[in-house]
Amino acid sequence: MSPQIYSVAPPPGYRGPLHTAADASRALANQPVVEICPICHFVLPDGWRQGHAVCIVMAGARATGKSIYIAVLIKQLELLCESLGVSMEPANASAAQAYAINYEGKDEVVMSIFGDGATNIGAFHESLNVAKLWHLPIVFVCVNNLYGMGTAVNRASAVTEIWKKACAYDMTGERVDGMDVLAVRRITDQLVAQAREQHEPSLLECVTYRYRGHSMSDPDTYRGKDEIKEWQTRDAILGLGEHLKKQKMLTDQDIQRIDEEVTAQVEDAVKFAEESPDPDPKDLYRDVYADEAAS
Repeated sequence: MSPQIYSVAPPPGYRGPLHTAADASRALANQPVVEICPICHFVLPDGWRQGHAVCIVMAGARATGKSIYIAVLIKQLELLCESLGVSMEPANASAAQAYAINYEGKDEVVMSIFGDGATNIGAFHESLNVAKLWHLPIVFVCVNNLYGMGTAVNRASAVTEIWKKACAYDMTGERVDGMDVLAVRRITDQLVAQAREQHEPSLLECVTYRYRGHSMSDPDTYRGKDEIKEWQTRDAILGLGEHLKKQKMLTDQDIQRIDEEVTAQVEDAVKFAEESPDPDPKDLYRDVYADEAAS
């Protein structure tokens, strides 16, 4: 995510945090498009912070008024998806959607995206169990950025290599360098094909990193600056750029042009968000009931 989002002034009276999902976008933006967000039919969001970040990175979303911290990230393809500021149980909704795909006989796959901290709660294990038991077409994707908010993985999970948790359910488990765009693409292609063709679920752990705190209110005092700098040398975007240059697919000038274009898009999104009218209070009640969401 562009660092510019950190400089946007919050609206008067705003006290909430900002989650940039920068680690999620690095690890997941390169994944192939798979279904299904129940609202936009793009990527099923287990929580807006990560699931919808992929929607935003890939296609864009719909701003519900002057929500700077969401609208600043969107504005592409004329607003495909409602940005829901909630965190849902990280796998249950995905398993339910995958069950619906089986029931309706569709040729679709669910990608369930969540952080490392979510793998320590009951809903995660319940979902993996039922996914394997019922042969659901789903890829569970853990974006392991090594910290659940401010708690290191080795202080919260007895099993620090998240992919190994698949073994308890006789399920395929894979681990990939989430900072390697092409490696993530290759393994995701493989697991999506397995889910689509064999109706076999899997668990993919993408080991990545976030350079800033969990949110704007996170003082980020639980790790050293040297650790952050070391991971920044492995940045996925810079690494892909170097690869494309070696393959003679891009030049330094091309990369500079892309960077300038993206910066302009972010600035345009900031302007769009700041100039948008406040949402109608009635919108608080939108998408509460199934029939309304469907319409």
